[in-house]
Amino acid sequence: MGGFAFRQASNVLNQRRAYLMVLAQNLYFHTLADNRGAIALLANRAEEEDLKEEMLLYTLLCRETVHESEIGDVKQAIEQFLADEFGVAVDFDVEDALSRLMTDGVVKREPSGRLAALTPARGCAHLDEAWDGYLNPRGNDRSLIEEGR
Repeated sequence: MGGFAFRQASNVLNQRRAYLMVLAQNLYFHTLADNRGAIALLANRAEEEDLKEEMLLYTLLCRETVHESEIGDVKQAIEQFLADEFGVAVDFDVEDALSRLMTDGVVKREPSGRLAALTPARGCAHLDEAWDGYLNPRGNDRSLIEEGR
């Protein structure tokens, strides 16, 4: 009688453990594929695409002198480069990338209409200073950092 009770209790515990394992697996996989996960994935991919657009445009502006009236030619040149190099057809959004680069201060429009990009070294220094300002809005007061505030 004792052996039968032990076997039944063991079966109940094993069944419960198997159920909890299946439940945990289902919850894990459903969490990865829920709406919030899908939106986060799409947002991350869109952010990556924006960064790629900015890098392509910045590289071209560093290498060549471009007037703002030639922005359509820039778009075609980048699209042609991507088609030749990687075999992909894209609709490059040059205006959006240019506006982000100008907002960041890496590219400036001169009075003549020429688009001037900072050199990579100056661009890195400019962005580093901007990030320092974002991370430490009170300025470069090292005493607060050293005190742990």
